[in-house]
Amino acid sequence: MKSKIELWEDQADLGEKLVDSCAWATPDPRLLPVFKHFGPIVEVGCGANAYWANWMHNEGEVDVVAFDLSLTGGGKISGSNKNSKTQNSNEKKGLVIREG
Repeated sequence: MKSKIELWEDQADLGEKLVDSCAWATPDPRLLPVFKHFGPIVEVGCGANAYWANWMHNEGEVDVVAFDLSLTGGGKISGSNKNSKTQNSNEKKGLVIREG
């Protein structure tokens, strides 16, 4: 049986993986019409995965331009760049992701 400390460490590791791959918040489909109405949307600090920008564009056809200082480590808890994609621009119509 695992100790409380081991369980806590396991949960912390899982939480870090979820934040690194998804975001700090969960998108709600009710927001898509609002974003689309006020678009184009500029997202500053999109993180390495540009999770919200990709979600808005793919699910709601929202016109989005997203920026982060580092597209390899931005938005990561640990700052690690494993499993990150380096991209200077996304070629999908209506979605641009840039570093800077």
